[in-house]
Amino acid sequence: MAREEEQLASRKMRIAASPALLQSGFRPFFLGGAAWAIAALALWLAALLGGLRFFPATTSRAATRPSTM
Repeated sequence: MAREEEQLASRKMRIAASPALLQSGFRPFFLGGAAWAIAALALWLAALLGGLRFFPATTSRAATRPSTM
């Protein structure tokens, strides 16, 4: 039983010594997901308000190609 208590104490010390971002179930993937959500929302709002224009390859070529008829 003493060995299990030592292992538990050792694990608690390692967790306490780790950076705050890696403690309490908060992982870097959650931070990355939040950053991606903010970036995607900003790009979407910019496109919605006309600040960004996205031209698919099929429509931009068809619009600039001269007619052969």
